[in-house]
Amino acid sequence: MKIFITAITVSIIIHVLIFSSYKSHKNEEIEEPKPPKATSVKYVKLASKESVPQKEQPQTKEQPSNNKLITPPTPIPKQERIKDKKVIEVPKPQEIVKQEKQEVKQPSVSSLESSLNKPQKRAIDELTQSYIDLYGEEFMTFSEETKEFLKENLSDIGRITQKYLMYPSISIRTKQQGMNVVEFYLHPNGDITELKLLQSSSYSALDSNSIHTIKVAYKDYPKPKEVTKIRIFVYYKLY
Repeated sequence: MKIFITAITVSIIIHVLIFSSYKSHKNEEIEEPKPPKATSVKYVKLASKESVPQKEQPQTKEQPSNNKLITPPTPIPKQERIKDKKVIEVPKPQEIVKQEKQEVKQPSVSSLESSLNKPQKRAIDELTQSYIDLYGEEFMTFSEETKEFLKENLSDIGRITQKYLMYPSISIRTKQQGMNVVEFYLHPNGDITELKLLQSSSYSALDSNSIHTIKVAYKDYPKPKEVTKIRIFVYYKLY
């Protein structure tokens, strides 16, 4: 019997505890949020812009503008320089050049050189000039056409002759060297006449070889428009 009463009592206590815990949990879910506490808000009326006193800006000094043009000082004329309160005239550059040109002396030239300085079809090289010097004053007696032909073709005739030149074997063995001058007339058809030796090389083998070489090389010489006297020198040199 005691055991039965004890069991009932324990059962009642357990149910009470379960019921109370269930009720407290439900109350927590249903509980509405509390309204926020009232706060006091004050509104302040702003003053208009006209009523706000403006601060006085400090007066700044006007800066001189950079756009103003500054007139440079007038330059002193170059033609006048003051020294010891005296005016000294400075000559102009053009006048100095004129004076220098007047001081240069023109070199004196011979009649032959002055004729060669006239306008030509092409410049005279050193080889052509050396050939023309062989004629001396006789060059001035030639016609203008002959002069022009000699100026333009003498160097070519000399080079053609040297191309056909064969050194004599006896002259090589005996180490003969030198230079001789030959003369002949060149005709418009290409023939040559009166071939001769004007200056010897002091070796007969070399002199004879020059005459023989011209007899072979003349066929390649340029042809003049009139009979022209040709003078050239032939060099022999062992290297």
